[in-house]
Amino acid sequence: MAIKQMTDIQQGLTETLQTVKRIAMPILFSHVEAITNKSPLDIYRLSESLYKGERFYWKDPNNELFIAGAGTACKLQSFVNKENRFRDIKDKWAEIMESAIVNGIRAEKGTGPLCFGGFSFSSNSAEANTTWNKFGSYLFYIPKFLITETEYGTFLTSSLYLKPKSSEREIFQFIEDRDVFLSMTASEQKEMPNIINRNEHLVEEWKQAIVRSVEDIKEGQMEKIVLARELSLQFEDEVPSQTVLENLMIQQSGSFIFGLESGNDCFIGASPERLVKKEGSIVFSACLAGSTPRSEDEETDRALGNDLLNDEKNRSEHQFVVNMIRQAMEEHCIEINIPDEPVLMKLKNIQHLYTPVNCVSMPGTSVLDFVEMLHPTPALGGSPRNIAMDKIEQYEGMDRGFYAAPIGWMDIYGNGDFSVGIRSGLLQKDRAVLYAGCGIVEKSDPESEYMETQVKFKPMLSALEGRNR
Repeated sequence: MAIKQMTDIQQGLTETLQTVKRIAMPILFSHVEAITNKSPLDIYRLSESLYKGERFYWKDPNNELFIAGAGTACKLQSFVNKENRFRDIKDKWAEIMESAIVNGIRAEKGTGPLCFGGFSFSSNSAEANTTWNKFGSYLFYIPKFLITETEYGTFLTSSLYLKPKSSEREIFQFIEDRDVFLSMTASEQKEMPNIINRNEHLVEEWKQAIVRSVEDIKEGQMEKIVLARELSLQFEDEVPSQTVLENLMIQQSGSFIFGLESGNDCFIGASPERLVKKEGSIVFSACLAGSTPRSEDEETDRALGNDLLNDEKNRSEHQFVVNMIRQAMEEHCIEINIPDEPVLMKLKNIQHLYTPVNCVSMPGTSVLDFVEMLHPTPALGGSPRNIAMDKIEQYEGMDRGFYAAPIGWMDIYGNGDFSVGIRSGLLQKDRAVLYAGCGIVEKSDPESEYMETQVKFKPMLSALEGRNR
């Protein structure tokens, strides 16, 4: 990878094309510049007419990083069901970065060539599944245009993947596209269409799966399993993903907010849970398991939280996650710091047991190394992992797709941030499929777990019903 400080994008592209012709190998060229009067969320909305189907949006829970991508410089996707999908994307990204040229101003966090996307929950996700067939086992974009907002300002990264057959005309077209992109003006906000039908899929069958799982746990086959279910919504018109994102930004500001398009489909959500974040040698993860509802009454809310902190079932479920993450981190970290006791993470509709994880990584590691090790944690799959994963496929009767799987971004330095795709749904024109799951342990009760999923549906339901509801 080469980093150059040329300020002229056309000069950089022309020189890169000459190099591509000389070595007969493709090169990704990226130009970084500061801009004003554009926000990532604005860009996501404004770029619909030009780049619908190839957009993404991301916000971290601390409101420190906002990114949006539009258009595709390069798409990395696989529809092959294989166990090594994490290594596969890591190798493809490394190959592109080896010859990449970054031009313009000094790179800030979340700028330059960025790869955004996610993985399927299981390596066995069906290739021809009608619900998730546009996503595959993984889908990542290196965006044509990337808007990044940090505390230091707003930046545009423009990227073009030049190949030996590329021409000067392609460069001129790209610069013209960039000018059009920067000149986009405010568009009318789209209203949410009305919901005309709701369908909770196979509720009694799901409750029976909990009964069978508890029996499996009592027999010693496993310690925990996470079982998820679907809720389908039918709308009177197409659902605008940009409006859903805007609603989530208002209603769930303390969560990861994400949207990932593929054609007419969009995987979207407001996840409270980080899988892993890497900044240089510092690695962050989180243990999030065990939950109870919120109450508008302060005293009742406090009592619910205290009960959660002292609940044997939830503390046991939480400890499974803590133990697994500690064990996984040991492979690539030289220092691991995990508190002895969880605290409460209070969100709008629900509160969780939460334990932060802070580590120092070994040299040469990538955020994808940690994604591969950690997914799925017992908070999303179960324990032991392999047995729980087999039981999930046997009992759930659905393909999770990207639900409960890693979604996030990585940069040219091996840094990045991945959340877990929960409190989420898949938008498909005038239809939405929402997902929610619960951790099942020996003392789990089907009716209580059902009520917990009802609470976990609320963030997406509220966003789909309208920002003021």
